[in-house]
Amino acid sequence: MTVAELMHSIVNSGFAVGLGVAMLPLILGAAAFFTRQGGNRVLSQRLANVNIALGFFSILVVGCWTLYAATVEGMIGATNVLVFLAPVYVLGSAFVVEHLLHPGEQEDIRQRVRKVLMFISVLGVLYFVLSRLNMHMIIWTNVAGFIFFIAALIGILYLLIRKVV
Repeated sequence: MTVAELMHSIVNSGFAVGLGVAMLPLILGAAAFFTRQGGNRVLSQRLANVNIALGFFSILVVGCWTLYAATVEGMIGATNVLVFLAPVYVLGSAFVVEHLLHPGEQEDIRQRVRKVLMFISVLGVLYFVLSRLNMHMIIWTNVAGFIFFIAALIGILYLLIRKVV
């Protein structure tokens, strides 16, 4: 099964799959809660981590599908917006469940995830800015201004990478 076939089946199946996707982080969170109450903190932590991994996997699947759908005329425009919001909800609720069940235990991991998400968002903004620049920067400034702008962007990225790593 390809990513396109998977997304096609998810989009066409309707409410039942949407409800299942919405309930999955809560079901795994409840399982982690009850295993924690039962005294098995390691299994509870692993269930919470599986929940987070599913959130990241769902974002990866939707991202790959979006890249594929961008090549097909009108496919993204015909897609329900919930397909794009569901992975964000799954990941966000997985982090909330993990934070509520295990406060402070994985702060170093959370801090790295925040830094990586910040890095990805900055790269997205830079991609958007640089894709819109084209020749406008060279036309309205000289070549030295364009080179200075690119050098400033490289410097910002270097500082960001140093902060993440």
